[in-house]
Amino acid sequence: MKIKTISISAFFSAVIFIFTAYLLHFPVGAGGAYLHFGDTFIYLAASFLPLPYAAAASAFGAGFADFACGFPVWIPFTVIIKTLMVLCFAGKDKKILRPARNKIAPVLAGIICIAGYYAAEGMISGSFIVPLESLPFNILQAAGSMIFYFVIGAVFDSRGLKERLL
Repeated sequence: MKIKTISISAFFSAVIFIFTAYLLHFPVGAGGAYLHFGDTFIYLAASFLPLPYAAAASAFGAGFADFACGFPVWIPFTVIIKTLMVLCFAGKDKKILRPARNKIAPVLAGIICIAGYYAAEGMISGSFIVPLESLPFNILQAAGSMIFYFVIGAVFDSRGLKERLL
Protein backbone atom coordinates (compact mmCIF):
# COMPACT_ATOMS: atom_id res chain seq x y z
CA MET A 1 0.00 0.00 0.00
CA LYS A 2 2.82 2.41 0.84
CA ILE A 3 4.51 1.87 -2.55
CA LYS A 4 1.19 2.54 -4.28
CA THR A 5 0.69 5.75 -2.29
CA ILE A 6 4.24 6.90 -3.06
CA SER A 7 3.71 6.12 -6.75
CA ILE A 8 0.45 8.08 -6.88
CA SER A 9 2.19 10.95 -5.06
CA ALA A 10 4.98 10.96 -7.64
CA PHE A 11 2.40 10.91 -10.44
CA PHE A 12 0.60 13.92 -8.94
CA SER A 13 3.89 15.75 -8.43
CA ALA A 14 4.73 15.26 -12.11
CA VAL A 15 1.27 16.37 -13.27
CA ILE A 16 1.40 19.43 -10.99
CA PHE A 17 4.80 20.29 -12.46
CA ILE A 18 3.67 19.84 -16.08
CA PHE A 19 0.43 21.83 -15.67
CA THR A 20 2.22 24.58 -13.74
CA ALA A 21 5.25 24.96 -15.98
CA TYR A 22 4.07 23.95 -19.46
CA LEU A 23 0.45 22.98 -20.14
CA LEU A 24 -2.11 25.77 -20.01
CA HIS A 25 0.67 28.11 -18.87
CA PHE A 26 0.09 31.76 -19.77
CA PRO A 27 2.62 34.54 -18.98
CA VAL A 28 0.97 37.69 -17.56
CA GLY A 29 2.22 40.97 -16.18
CA ALA A 30 5.65 42.53 -16.31
CA GLY A 31 7.17 40.70 -13.33
CA GLY A 32 7.26 37.24 -14.89
CA ALA A 33 4.03 36.03 -13.32
CA TYR A 34 2.06 33.37 -15.14
CA LEU A 35 -1.38 31.81 -15.04
CA HIS A 36 -1.50 28.04 -14.77
CA PHE A 37 -3.84 25.27 -13.69
CA GLY A 38 -1.39 23.21 -11.66
CA ASP A 39 -3.41 24.14 -8.57
CA THR A 40 -6.27 22.00 -9.89
CA PHE A 41 -4.02 18.97 -9.50
CA ILE A 42 -2.83 20.13 -6.09
CA TYR A 43 -6.50 20.09 -5.05
CA LEU A 44 -6.95 16.63 -6.56
CA ALA A 45 -3.79 15.32 -4.86
CA ALA A 46 -5.06 16.69 -1.56
CA SER A 47 -8.40 14.94 -2.11
CA PHE A 48 -6.76 11.64 -3.07
CA LEU A 49 -3.79 11.27 -0.77
CA PRO A 50 -2.98 11.33 2.93
CA LEU A 51 -1.79 14.77 4.05
CA PRO A 52 2.00 14.26 4.08
CA TYR A 53 1.97 12.70 0.61
CA ALA A 54 -0.29 15.40 -0.85
CA ALA A 55 1.85 18.12 0.70
CA ALA A 56 5.04 16.59 -0.69
CA ALA A 57 3.57 16.13 -4.17
CA SER A 58 2.36 19.73 -4.18
CA ALA A 59 5.57 21.23 -2.84
CA PHE A 60 7.84 19.26 -5.17
CA GLY A 61 5.70 19.68 -8.30
CA ALA A 62 5.06 23.41 -7.88
CA GLY A 63 8.54 24.16 -6.51
CA PHE A 64 10.25 22.41 -9.39
CA ALA A 65 8.00 24.34 -11.82
CA ASP A 66 9.30 27.60 -10.33
CA PHE A 67 12.85 26.35 -10.85
CA ALA A 68 12.22 25.13 -14.41
CA CYS A 69 10.52 28.40 -15.38
CA GLY A 70 13.47 30.43 -14.17
CA PHE A 71 12.02 31.76 -10.91
CA PRO A 72 14.00 30.04 -8.13
CA VAL A 73 13.45 33.00 -5.77
CA TRP A 74 9.80 31.89 -5.50
CA ILE A 75 10.53 28.29 -4.47
CA PRO A 76 10.49 28.77 -0.66
CA PHE A 77 7.26 30.78 -0.86
CA THR A 78 5.66 28.25 -3.22
CA VAL A 79 6.55 25.31 -0.95
CA ILE A 80 4.95 27.02 2.05
CA ILE A 81 1.87 28.32 0.19
CA LYS A 82 1.11 25.07 -1.62
CA THR A 83 1.52 23.06 1.59
CA LEU A 84 -0.91 25.37 3.39
CA MET A 85 -3.38 25.00 0.52
CA VAL A 86 -3.33 21.21 0.89
CA LEU A 87 -4.37 21.51 4.55
CA CYS A 88 -7.82 22.71 3.43
CA PHE A 89 -8.76 19.34 1.90
CA ALA A 90 -9.70 15.90 3.23
CA GLY A 91 -8.42 12.80 1.49
CA LYS A 92 -9.99 10.06 3.64
CA ASP A 93 -13.32 9.61 1.84
CA LYS A 94 -13.79 7.22 -1.09
CA LYS A 95 -15.03 10.12 -3.21
CA ILE A 96 -13.25 13.34 -4.12
CA LEU A 97 -16.21 15.70 -3.82
CA ARG A 98 -18.31 13.87 -1.25
CA PRO A 99 -16.90 15.38 1.94
CA ALA A 100 -18.47 18.82 2.40
CA ARG A 101 -15.00 20.01 3.32
CA ASN A 102 -13.76 19.38 -0.24
CA LYS A 103 -16.52 21.57 -1.65
CA ILE A 104 -15.39 24.53 0.46
CA ALA A 105 -11.66 23.75 0.37
CA PRO A 106 -10.88 25.20 -3.10
CA VAL A 107 -12.24 28.57 -2.00
CA LEU A 108 -10.10 28.54 1.16
CA ALA A 109 -7.06 27.27 -0.77
CA GLY A 110 -7.58 30.00 -3.34
CA ILE A 111 -7.63 32.64 -0.63
CA ILE A 112 -4.41 31.20 0.85
CA CYS A 113 -2.81 31.22 -2.60
CA ILE A 114 -3.86 34.80 -3.40
CA ALA A 115 -2.87 36.18 0.00
CA GLY A 116 0.34 34.13 0.13
CA TYR A 117 1.63 35.23 -3.25
CA TYR A 118 0.58 38.83 -2.58
CA ALA A 119 2.67 38.79 0.62
CA ALA A 120 5.55 36.97 -1.10
CA GLU A 121 5.65 39.40 -4.00
CA GLY A 122 5.52 42.29 -1.53
CA MET A 123 8.53 40.87 0.31
CA ILE A 124 10.46 40.15 -2.88
CA SER A 125 9.75 43.54 -4.48
CA GLY A 126 10.00 45.55 -1.26
CA SER A 127 6.61 47.13 -1.93
CA PHE A 128 3.07 46.05 -1.19
CA ILE A 129 1.81 48.27 -4.02
CA VAL A 130 3.61 46.30 -6.77
CA PRO A 131 1.71 43.02 -6.10
CA LEU A 132 -1.60 44.77 -6.78
CA GLU A 133 -0.86 44.30 -10.50
CA SER A 134 -0.81 40.49 -10.08
CA LEU A 135 -3.92 40.33 -7.89
CA PRO A 136 -6.52 40.00 -10.70
CA PHE A 137 -4.49 37.24 -12.35
CA ASN A 138 -4.13 35.36 -9.06
CA ILE A 139 -7.89 35.59 -8.54
CA LEU A 140 -8.49 34.32 -12.09
CA GLN A 141 -6.07 31.44 -11.54
CA ALA A 142 -7.73 30.46 -8.25
CA ALA A 143 -11.21 30.59 -9.80
CA GLY A 144 -10.16 28.61 -12.87
CA SER A 145 -8.39 25.97 -10.80
CA MET A 146 -11.47 25.62 -8.59
CA ILE A 147 -13.78 25.14 -11.58
CA PHE A 148 -11.47 22.55 -13.15
CA TYR A 149 -11.20 20.77 -9.80
CA PHE A 150 -14.99 20.44 -9.53
CA VAL A 151 -15.30 19.22 -13.14
CA ILE A 152 -12.46 16.70 -12.95
CA GLY A 153 -13.46 15.62 -9.44
CA ALA A 154 -17.03 14.95 -10.59
CA VAL A 155 -15.79 12.90 -13.54
CA PHE A 156 -13.40 10.90 -11.35
CA ASP A 157 -16.16 10.33 -8.76
CA SER A 158 -18.64 9.17 -11.43
CA ARG A 159 -16.09 6.57 -12.54
CA GLY A 160 -15.07 5.53 -9.01
CA LEU A 161 -11.45 6.35 -9.84
CA LYS A 162 -10.26 7.10 -6.31
CA GLU A 163 -11.76 3.92 -4.91
CA ARG A 164 -10.20 1.84 -7.69
CA LEU A 165 -6.74 3.39 -7.35
CA LEU A 166 -6.40 3.33 -3.58
